Amino acid sequence: MKKKFLKLGIQPLANSFLSSICSIISLISINLPDSLLSIGCEAFYCCIALELIELGKNVVSVNHYTFNGCYNLRKVILGENLENINNNSFRGCTKL
Repeated sequence: MKKKFLKLGIQPLANSFLSSICSIISLISINLPDSLLSIGCEAFYCCIALELIELGKNVVSVNHYTFNGCYNLRKVILGENLENINNNSFRGCTKL
């Protein structure tokens, strides 16, 4: 099976990542762009195949339940400007 990777090159919408991509259940790796400032609530909810997430260097906030249910998430590369990780952002990420 071919692994799926996603490199987001989108501009932020109102300075936050608002759209949920939880329907992409076979996603393995995500590299968020430096233009992103915030990741919205439940943005990656139950992306059960997700193993690696790299936050852009300008992400300052990870909201509630952003990676909730990402059971296979093993590695998170934090951006240099990260200031806040809200409650339960990584709930259920038992392999971290």
